[in-house]
Amino acid sequence: MAQAGLGEAQPAAVNLSADPAWSVYAFERDGVAYYQVNDLAGQVVLIIANIDSTFWTLPAGKAPVRTSLPSRQLPLPQNSRRRTVFQGPDFSLVVHGEGRDAIWSVESASGGKEFGLMLDWVSTLQRLSAAGLAGAHAPLSVGRMSRWNSSNLEAEQARGCREACPAS
Repeated sequence: MAQAGLGEAQPAAVNLSADPAWSVYAFERDGVAYYQVNDLAGQVVLIIANIDSTFWTLPAGKAPVRTSLPSRQLPLPQNSRRRTVFQGPDFSLVVHGEGRDAIWSVESASGGKEFGLMLDWVSTLQRLSAAGLAGAHAPLSVGRMSRWNSSNLEAEQARGCREACPAS
């Protein structure tokens, strides 16, 4: 990560973009990582700051952009084009849509794992229900699972299967 150049049109940093329509530059200072997105004209569009799993935006660029963060998720436009602009080990930066209607989204790398675990849990609930054993586990509804992290899901799924899951 570069140590200087944040906010510049052509910073002395490596372009990390996965999409040729954008440039993404990474900076680090005092334990904070910054990811700057520029358009092809070199204009700063967006700067995301990050410490551990906390993300926020900086007031950069000529026009404000709508950004969905893990802590403050915006509804994403339906049937819009989704493009991954940056793919890091802990998160991806994705743009949904085009132009002024576009929404930028910081997507946690763990999100896919948790979604997969929720699908596994739904399958477990279906097997319990088919075996007539879902009543004891009914308080844990699928709707509530979105607030759970992967550790909660794994522990509850293991507990439920140990107690009552028929073999698949």
